[in-house]
Amino acid sequence: MCSWERMLQRNSSNTHETRPRRKQNTSATSWLIVGLGNPGTRYEKTRHNVGFWLLSSLRKTWGLSKFVMHPRIPAQVVENGRTPCSPDRVVMASPHTFMNESGVAVAPLAHAYRVPLERTVILHDDKDLAFGTLRLQRQRSSAGHRGVQSVIDHLGSRAFWRLRIGVGVKEQMEPTDTFVLRRFTAEEQEALQHSIFPQAEALLRTLLGGSKSERHIARRIIL
Repeated sequence: MCSWERMLQRNSSNTHETRPRRKQNTSATSWLIVGLGNPGTRYEKTRHNVGFWLLSSLRKTWGLSKFVMHPRIPAQVVENGRTPCSPDRVVMASPHTFMNESGVAVAPLAHAYRVPLERTVILHDDKDLAFGTLRLQRQRSSAGHRGVQSVIDHLGSRAFWRLRIGVGVKEQMEPTDTFVLRRFTAEEQEALQHSIFPQAEALLRTLLGGSKSERHIARRIIL
């Protein structure tokens, strides 16, 4: 058991200490948006970290406060945010575990903020989708994505939303583990910031605002 897991186990047993500090977060009408990636400057703007990057872009676009480290969970969070598209409270989080242990942070975050799975959104890279493709879905397998599988394992469910962000290329000749840790090209970074991220933001506005049926949203694909 790693040090973070031991810390979480100790804190979960001390209900007298933790419950009073979360009284303001008891509403079930909130959203939890989590961007997956690897912590540290070494991994900035790599394909595997596009979930982190999109989350940061959303925070700035929606004018939310800066990320702060959660005192008991290995993640940076923005609490009690409000988006332009919904009156509901929004919590943003970026786990400070490595990608393959994302669930170690996501599960306690969902519990601490009492957010139901149908209002939890995971942002992550997908090498099997062409660069720039966006798919918003629920109740799907991890398809081999270890970060997503960790979230499924720790939540014990696949009922959360996932925004899959395509980072693949037509001819990927190198191993997956090497490919996803490569940085985006300058042209790709430009496309992400000025085209793909705004499209992702519009898609999430639709979800959070509740103006479309889940069936329609889940089938929508932006190229």
